[in-house]
Amino acid sequence: MNAKNRIQTFMLLSISVLGQFSIAVMNFGIIFFLREHFSLSAGMIGTFAAVMTFCYFFGCLVLKRVTSHLRPRHSVEIAAGGMMLFGLLILYVPHSWMALVSFACYGVAMSFFWPPIMGWLTRGVEGRELSRTVSMFNLSWSSGLILAPYIAGLMTEVQVTVPLYAAAVTMFIILTIVFAATAAAPSLRAVSSSTAHMKEEQAQDNSTPLRYVTWAGILAGYFLFGITMNIFPIYAKEVLLYSESSIGLLLLIRALVTTISFVLLGRMVFWHFNTKVMLGIQVFLAGVCLFGIIAKSTGMLVIFFILYGIAFAVIYTNSIFHGVAGAPDRESRMAIHEATLTMGTILGSIFGGTIYQYGGYPLVLGVGIGVSLAVFLVQAVIIRKYRPVLRENPAQT
Repeated sequence: MNAKNRIQTFMLLSISVLGQFSIAVMNFGIIFFLREHFSLSAGMIGTFAAVMTFCYFFGCLVLKRVTSHLRPRHSVEIAAGGMMLFGLLILYVPHSWMALVSFACYGVAMSFFWPPIMGWLTRGVEGRELSRTVSMFNLSWSSGLILAPYIAGLMTEVQVTVPLYAAAVTMFIILTIVFAATAAAPSLRAVSSSTAHMKEEQAQDNSTPLRYVTWAGILAGYFLFGITMNIFPIYAKEVLLYSESSIGLLLLIRALVTTISFVLLGRMVFWHFNTKVMLGIQVFLAGVCLFGIIAKSTGMLVIFFILYGIAFAVIYTNSIFHGVAGAPDRESRMAIHEATLTMGTILGSIFGGTIYQYGGYPLVLGVGIGVSLAVFLVQAVIIRKYRPVLRENPAQT
């Protein structure tokens, strides 16, 4: 790896760690901020999360043409600046609807963050090198997620506004890193937009139809993610009587297991283009939801988050790897990946919040079982449809 690539990779992985930390702290902290400051119900808090993630979804799909014409560094600068500004606004607006608008704008700004980073990092790499690159990226952002919930829980116990301030400060640090790195390395300033890069390379599209299978899988994986991140904290605090820091510690365990799983998956290749793994992990996810229904003690909740952490890592890695493998336009594929997982979070937050409010937490996880099995059937249909195409390319079976 030459000096340019080392600096570039270090910068991208660093801002991935900090970016995920900032986002996770914001998402955790805003739950209790909205509950205390505006006295919102669980359903309304779920709606807040859903609106923000929908705006992120909207930005990933609709604004990807805009980001594809921007140099990646400019996209990251726009994202970090916007997320810092709108995150701070939530603290100062007098009405909940104003906070909702600010959080929605926060989501739009975030759509300029992840797809450009992921597309930039994976440009020109395939096979084992792509697997290692994906593993490094997953390790970086998940490292930011490991401590975020626990730290955010401790911050919340001090004052509900502290996590939101911390998230904004972290985004300012990201801006500083990008400015400093591009000032120190002219080669980073010269990195072209995704559109310009494709014109320069004129690469053929050799992507796999298995991306559709893995995109369906990540929809189910993030449906449960929306539940665990936005609904479980309320259930754990108000029904199980856990403190904010204890809830954050449970979410930390999930993130830690996911990170370890990312590292292991980066060293393995058996899951590459493996339809049995894609289908099997959906059945496993349904089983995790079933176990979650009876998990009430601390020990059982730890086991639940360990199992979900493993499932989450496999589903996420499958989606990002098979989404970009063989594709010349990595940024657009990552935008679809992000939009799909965001839709899963939206559905998990909206339906989870509403069902929890009227039917309780076990029913929420019951719906999670149904979603996982429904996705399994959709994946089976997709695999059957593309079986002739996959047989023509033995590397993709």
